[in-house]
Amino acid sequence: MYASQYCQGDAAIIVSYVLPGNPYPVIENHAKSGNLVGKPIQSGMFSFDMKQSHYVLTQRNGSIADPTKDEIFDELVIGQESQAVPVYIVIPKPTINRMMIL
Repeated sequence: MYASQYCQGDAAIIVSYVLPGNPYPVIENHAKSGNLVGKPIQSGMFSFDMKQSHYVLTQRNGSIADPTKDEIFDELVIGQESQAVPVYIVIPKPTINRMMIL
C-alpha cells in the first residue's frame, strides 16, 4: 500500500468519507521549484471555479504518476478537517500466509 511507507511499527487505517468539493488536478513535479508543496489549496480565477482540494495521481516515491508505470496511487489533499468524517478503523494483522484485515 502507498501509505505503508509512512508507518513505523503497528499501523491502523482510518477509513473516512471525504467531501473534496471541486479538486485542483496537480500535475507539477514535487521536486522542482515553484511546486505546490506546503502551499494552500489553489483557487480559481472566478467564484464558480473555487478549489477545495488537490487531486494527484502519484507513484510510490511521491512523484507525479507516469502512465507507463504499473503502480499508480490516488492522493487527495483537503484543506479543512471538516471535509473528512472518520467511519472505520482498520488494523492489519499478519497471518502465516498473507495479511488479513480484521
